[in-house]
This record gives sequence, structure tokens and C-alpha cells, in this order.
Amino acid sequence: MRLKKVFACYMDLTTDSILLYSIWYTVGDGTFESFSYQVAVILLVSIIIPLYSSAISIAISRPLVILKAAHWKNLTLNPNKPMLVISRIVILLFPPLVPALIIISKENAKERRSALNDSNKAIVEQSDLEVCRHLTEYMDEARKALLVFKRNELLELVVQLSVHLTMLLLSYTEFPVESGLQSFFKADSNSNSPSWVLQKSGLDEKVESVKTDYALWLLAFSLVWSFKTCTKTCIKIKTETKRILPLKPKLLLTLRYLLIFLQRIGSIIVCFSASIGLIGIMDHYHAETISLDWTTWCNINGTADHQFLYWNSSIHDQVQSVNLADIFRSEYSDCSKPLDAKLLKPPSPTLYTEISLGTLFAMFGSFYLLYGLLLTLLKQLINGDFRSASNGKRFQHIVEAINIPDPFGDWDTDPNLDVQGHQEKWNTILLEMRIMVLAQLISNMIFIIPFWITGKRK
Repeated sequence: MRLKKVFACYMDLTTDSILLYSIWYTVGDGTFESFSYQVAVILLVSIIIPLYSSAISIAISRPLVILKAAHWKNLTLNPNKPMLVISRIVILLFPPLVPALIIISKENAKERRSALNDSNKAIVEQSDLEVCRHLTEYMDEARKALLVFKRNELLELVVQLSVHLTMLLLSYTEFPVESGLQSFFKADSNSNSPSWVLQKSGLDEKVESVKTDYALWLLAFSLVWSFKTCTKTCIKIKTETKRILPLKPKLLLTLRYLLIFLQRIGSIIVCFSASIGLIGIMDHYHAETISLDWTTWCNINGTADHQFLYWNSSIHDQVQSVNLADIFRSEYSDCSKPLDAKLLKPPSPTLYTEISLGTLFAMFGSFYLLYGLLLTLLKQLINGDFRSASNGKRFQHIVEAINIPDPFGDWDTDPNLDVQGHQEKWNTILLEMRIMVLAQLISNMIFIIPFWITGKRK
């Protein structure tokens, strides 16, 4: 059971690391301007930042949680500064190992408490009750520490799911605008394997198909597992503030969060789909990259009206003309220059998308920052608990609320309120929830604007 929980905890990190290594191997010596290199950097940052954010949070608030329950109890009752410093250094130097250490210590404490509860003693000693109490306190501390890692993974998973699903769609895109990741789904033709043996035996195509299927299945498994992790983490966050959460509300919350992540990730992919050319969205642009012969261009463009004549038999059944530059929009050089001095460039994708992919990345990041600031202002005006919370808790909530439209706290979190107080808080939470849902809807619609602009420009 202990190994199973450790394996499940590291499943997301393992699949993400495998995919990241595969992409870096595919990129090779690419430059930062290349799309594949930027995707690799985004994936790397999405893994490192949440991991170290969680490690810093644990090192500040719960540095002793990586120790065994007995050591945690002794050092909590009798603080030891050198041991505290050592624990924080270990957490900060080896953040990937922290969840495993916590899980193992927590399971050991759970087994020891079960052994004490299952003992057949006629009279329960006070010392046993004291040990059970400390074990329960340690397990609760370990659970909260693991939840910190899970909460910080939410933003990471949204980024990674968007990238992974985009890669999956790219594998079915014949003419993408931004290329480089297609080789991730193909066999390496430059490998040193005895390909002539495979060719003679007729197995070369099967081997390539197996490699392609392996990459696709790895991506598909990573997507399904990550969606499951997202919804499960959100349920754990909700359960943290409730004493009990029945099965039916859990199922409804699971469906809600699944739809939230599907909509958010789908809108992000749609935002970049035109600039990347997913699923044939920019196939018409690929046709424009087929340029007219330079000599023919110069001959026609050298006429007085620059018109290209053609016979239209489908509508007018007569000769018609159109400006040559309206059909062939490649960047031709000056025809007065010699033939060997021409610099023929294909048209820019911004003819359809209006902005480049790099600019879209910058606008996307800026929008997320402004959206977070707007949510902070709205919650500061509406929710009194948010105003009185610490800066760390407010920042943590805003990071989650950027993708998950949830209020800060709930109407039943304060047991000291009377019926009227609970009613007023219920109305406040309901108002905040409605505003959050509306803000999420508007932000998703804003993400679709680049796709809409490209559609209008076709």
C-alpha cells in the first residue's frame, strides 16, 4: 500500500518528465525562436516552479514533517534549531523527494496507530492514548503538507494538459504553421539500428508504427491521468473545509471540476490553434506558401495594371482579372535585380492571425496577470474573509481561482455565527460565486478571439 501511494503520487511527475525528455531529445540543438524549443521550456518551467513553490512553503511552515512521527513529536515539543535548519535544507535541495518522505512517514504512523488500536489489552494505558493522539496529529500535519503539493500542481496541470493535448492534435495535423514536434511521433531515421534487416523482413513499417503508437498512447495516458488528478485535488481542497462530504455532492463536484478544466484547457488550445495551424485550420495558408515563379511574377507585375487574366466559366463565362498581389502574396524581391539576387519569402501567417505566435504568448501571459489582479480586487471588495487572510493564503487562492471559479471559503466555515450571520455570509458567497463563474466565462470567450479573427480573415 505504501509503494502504491508513492507510485500514484509520482505518476504525473514521471509521465511529464518522460514527455519532457522526449521533446528535448526531439528539439536537439534548436534555437529559442523555434516553436518546439519554446514548448519544451514551458513544460520545464511548469514542472519546476510548482515543485519549488511547494518545497518553500513546506520548509517555512512544516519543515519537520519529513521526519518520522516520533522525531516530529520530540522536536515539536523541544525545538532543535540545527535539526530545523537541516530539515529545511533537505527540503529545498531535494524537493522531488519530499512527497515520498512524507507518504512513507505517514503510512508508518498509520500502521503504528492501527496496531495500538487493534491491541487486545484489557485496560488501555494513558501512554497508549497519548501516542495515538500524537500519531493522529502527525498524520493530519502530513496530509496538509501533501495537499500543499497537490494545490500547487493545479496550475502546472492546466499548462501541461494544454501542451499535451496540443501535441496530440499536432500528430493529426498535416500542414501545421509551427512544426518541430511532429518528429516526436516518428521513428528516428538516423539511428544506428540495422534498418536493412527490418526492410528485408518487412518489419520496418511495423516498428515505426509501434514507436508512433507508443508516443500517442503515452500522451493519451498522461492526459487522462492528469484530468483525474485535477478533479481529485479540487475535491480534496473542498473536503479540507468540510467535516463530511457525502458521495452525491462529491460526484457533482467531480463533474463540475471536470467540465471546468475541459472548458478552460479547450479555450487555451483554441486561442493558439490558428497560430499553430491545428487540425487543418491553416491549410489555406499552406496553399499560399506555394509561390509563383519569380520570372512569371516579374512579367505580369511589370504590366501597367498588374492584373492576372483568367477565364471564369463558372459564373460570368468571360475573361476576368485580379491584381496579381492579391493571389500570390509571397514577399518577392525587386524585379530590377538580377535573377540570382532574388529573395523569395513565403507570406507571413499574420495575414490571417493578425499577430505572431510570440506576440500571442506575451499577450496571453499579460492577460493572466491582469486577470489575477482583477480577481484580487473583486474578492477584496466582496469577501471579508479574503481581506483578513494572510498574503500567502490570498496568493494561493488567486493562483487557483485563475482557472477554477471558486469563492474564498464558504458560508459554514465560521461556527461562531448565528442564523442571521450564516444567511448573510451565504448571500455573500453566492454573489462571489456568480461573479467568478461570469469572469471565467468572459475569460474563456476572450481566449477564443484569435481564432475568431482568423476565421474572419479567411
